[in-house]
Amino acid sequence: MNNLTGSFNSTILNARDKPIITMMEWIRCYIMSRFTNLRENLQKYSRNVMPKPSKILDIEVDESGKWIVVWTKEAKFEVTQGFTMQKFMEDLNSHKEQREKINI
Repeated sequence: MNNLTGSFNSTILNARDKPIITMMEWIRCYIMSRFTNLRENLQKYSRNVMPKPSKILDIEVDESGKWIVVWTKEAKFEVTQGFTMQKFMEDLNSHKEQREKINI
């Protein structure tokens, strides 16, 4: 069981002892009101990125300041991590996430 199903099951706990049609009607009304609340909250939000992903993005942007990028040729870049001197070659044309580590 994951958090989503556990949360849903605890929400419908009061409706589970009702006859099937009444229970399904209760669940339908609950989901409709939940979607309405979420839609209203979303319309109030003015930014393009939601708060949790925005925090993660801010952390990654801060961490990216430790990397030094130098263009070598065409779509190839040499990336060095601050004082550790780890170096990688990145080729943007290859469309692969593989990094070629350079030994110093």
